[in-house]
Amino acid sequence: DDCIKTCSMNASTDNSFNLDDLQYDLTTLQVTPCNAAAEILSWQAIRAIVAQNQMQWLRRSQIGLAAYRAYRKQLLEEYDSVGDMVMERKLGYATQVNPATGKLRAIEPSPTVARTLFLPNDFPYYMEDGIEHHVLWIEGQPVTLELVRSLLNHHRDSAMYDVLYFINPPHLQSIPSVGHAHVISRPKVYRALDVVSQKEVLANTPLFRPAKGIKLEVCIDSVASAKAADHGGAHCVELCSALSEGGLTPTLGLVNAVTAACSLPVHVMLRPRAGDFNYTQDELTVLLLDCQQLKQCSIAGFVFGCLQPDGTLDKATAQQVLSACAPFPVTFHRAIDVSADPVACAVQAVELGFRRILTSGGCATALAGSSTIAAIQRAVGNQAIVMAASGVDESNALGIAQATGVQHLHASLRVGKESAMTHRVADVPMGSPLDSEYKLKTSSSERVANVVSELRCVQFEKE
Repeated sequence: DDCIKTCSMNASTDNSFNLDDLQYDLTTLQVTPCNAAAEILSWQAIRAIVAQNQMQWLRRSQIGLAAYRAYRKQLLEEYDSVGDMVMERKLGYATQVNPATGKLRAIEPSPTVARTLFLPNDFPYYMEDGIEHHVLWIEGQPVTLELVRSLLNHHRDSAMYDVLYFINPPHLQSIPSVGHAHVISRPKVYRALDVVSQKEVLANTPLFRPAKGIKLEVCIDSVASAKAADHGGAHCVELCSALSEGGLTPTLGLVNAVTAACSLPVHVMLRPRAGDFNYTQDELTVLLLDCQQLKQCSIAGFVFGCLQPDGTLDKATAQQVLSACAPFPVTFHRAIDVSADPVACAVQAVELGFRRILTSGGCATALAGSSTIAAIQRAVGNQAIVMAASGVDESNALGIAQATGVQHLHASLRVGKESAMTHRVADVPMGSPLDSEYKLKTSSSERVANVVSELRCVQFEKE
């Protein structure tokens, strides 16, 4: 057998098994149905649950598991702790180099925020019959069975999953700073899946996502692009709808589908319409209602920007949106690039509480605006993340990073795909030019991987 049978299919002779290099005692491993009383289950009872649900846990490929463990080991050599790695890669925190160790440590907010995210496991157990493996990350609050059950019931009732049960009771928490539970669930709409081959498992093993060096955020508007960004090695994604309009607020369905399919931190756009960034009260009401609903999703933060008619930062509106988004971090987006003074606008945004600044330096592309981006980076310092955006690709990513001094880049890295439609009407546009009605654009995992590879050689300097 070329696969490792796990959990319900394997009771090892030494009464323990190894899961991602973390040891669990089989006598205390807990599997808890989210709608039933918590109980400690034996392996025989776990097998009974599997049988009752007519499920079979599929095996992890030995080669795939070895590759993933090597991936994790390489990552942990670059962070102070597993918690620091999780805080950046799952919760979206900024990091800095610890002078004492030369490794990265997360910059935690003060006071600590309380958030939860429901994300796919980096290297999930692949199972038949549509069963999926996620991790429920719990931040800023004690992990209790009652809390986990309540959160999973919420996902079962309001999201797209029938939660079956979870693993990891409070006393088995392996990451002290961030609580979590491994969740076995089934999408409410799913198809039966064939047993995957070892080759397919390897094809879906995540590429190495370097900890040090320049970080890449990919701007997406589809599930396909989310998967491409994840597999290509991006560090996070910005999720919008209608990228052809510069990005608008995505639907709840799109947000839930992307967070279910993508293991990266997802930052969600709040923009109720295309056009300028001076909003009426009606438009702001729409935005705040969207925010209230999106906070229930497994997102890492929001993206927003607003201006006064004279091109200065609209501080009153910004403060209102920041308060509505709390405790999630908020990025001030490229509204800054059409402001009267991008550097001053960035400084004011950071003073208000924006945690990230997305900018092309007031120009059409980041390359053209590199001197202004560098000025923004100097003005902001380490108080917030500055991301260079617009026109970033394989040919210039390294040059933009070096010219600006930023440690984060933002790009869409899309490729065109011809529509599958064979019946086409040549003179009935739906809002876009006729030649684009039958062309689809999605992010390319190959292009993402190329940029990530290019940026690996750029290392953080020790503070």
